[in-house]
Amino acid sequence: MDTDGLSFDPELLADLEIFERTSGAGSIFDQCNFTKTYGGRARLQEKFSHPFANISRIQEVQRALQCMLTDLGSWELPFSQELLHFLEQYRDSSIAPVSQNNQMAAFFEGLSYRWIYQRDYEFIIRGAYRFLAFLQSFRQAITRLSALPLPAILKKLIEKALALLTTPALQKACYESSRHHYFTEILRYDWLIRIKAREEIIQLFECMYEWDALLAMAKSVDKYGLTFPEFVEVPQPQVHLEDVYHLLLDNPVPNNLQLEKSKNFLFLTGPNMAGKTTYMKACGIAVYLAHLGLGVPARTARLSAFEGMFSSIQTTDHIGVGYSFFYSEVVKSKQLAQTVRSGQKVFVVIDELFKGTNVKDAFDCSQTVVSGLLHWPNGVYMVSTHLLELASVYQACEQVIFSYFESAIIDGKPIFSYRLTSGVSGDRLGLLILKNEGVAELLVPPGQLPVHQ
Repeated sequence: MDTDGLSFDPELLADLEIFERTSGAGSIFDQCNFTKTYGGRARLQEKFSHPFANISRIQEVQRALQCMLTDLGSWELPFSQELLHFLEQYRDSSIAPVSQNNQMAAFFEGLSYRWIYQRDYEFIIRGAYRFLAFLQSFRQAITRLSALPLPAILKKLIEKALALLTTPALQKACYESSRHHYFTEILRYDWLIRIKAREEIIQLFECMYEWDALLAMAKSVDKYGLTFPEFVEVPQPQVHLEDVYHLLLDNPVPNNLQLEKSKNFLFLTGPNMAGKTTYMKACGIAVYLAHLGLGVPARTARLSAFEGMFSSIQTTDHIGVGYSFFYSEVVKSKQLAQTVRSGQKVFVVIDELFKGTNVKDAFDCSQTVVSGLLHWPNGVYMVSTHLLELASVYQACEQVIFSYFESAIIDGKPIFSYRLTSGVSGDRLGLLILKNEGVAELLVPPGQLPVHQ
């Protein structure tokens, strides 16, 4: 286990839609997947699954991406996606190579191969030629990049690739692609690539996959205009996000978030559809991406490195283990209590505490959890609620910031600005929205009047 890694519950990935979006197409990962290779995609997915909790590790990735961003064109993989997929198929082909133990035997075996197994022969000949051309292009690209001043991650990557290309097994092959080969020669290179130098080839491809994944991250920063956050070393955690927005929205409305030592608890109120959940996800996504070393969807970002992240946005019942919705919320609350009690610096997002029980129980349980969290300054907390009575309990608490999203009723219809405002909202628009959708009328049998007019 990576001790420098950010700890989190797997449900966080679903809550923040990192790999799968709850509605519509395209997750955060999908938006950032500009890789050319299957291996590069897998490497990028691995990076997205393992954010760092160590500032130096985060900044190493930032420096690598910033270096690539100075000239993205020079870092472009000099191969088409089609070629790379073909080379992967060729490299992993199970077609038996022609033995190279004896030159004369190899000649007759190759001749036999050429006439009896023509389709296999044509595939490995084409594969070997294209692989030799690939090795030459790869060597040229790596040699060119090695002359640049490079940050640690890229320097290590380039040096490893160069070392592999200059091994006795591959060095000659890197210069052999431009001339015609007699069929026995190309069959010998096929044996070299797929058998003798297989381990070196696999490691070389791993270098290319890492290159591909890092380049995809840099392209994401460039395409979406993401901002590299500043990380600060402070005793207690903090998050300052200016004009943060949800990366998956076409026309997002930006808002701010500022939580720190003296004000580490944000209480969000307001009606459904006003923007609370989207805002909480946007902030959570920004913090998560920051710990990958990526830029974030915000105008500016300044935060401490967290050791853990916790979310409760899409809590569901766990029928398979006999958990009701409410008991699932209790289990999540216990996990949160254990996390903050461990002393970890943790970023917490909770969308509506205890939705799965009656109002009285929800109030009592929510008050117990909130009052407990306020004892632990090693966390910053974003909590939304519809329980206005709960908000009133903490009005005098200096740690708590109260905010809500503006709404209005115009011509009998709810209007939302999606702008965050200080204070507590008493707006209740649920019944209005229900009526506007004609639900009451649909439930009235023909010929009868509604019960409530």
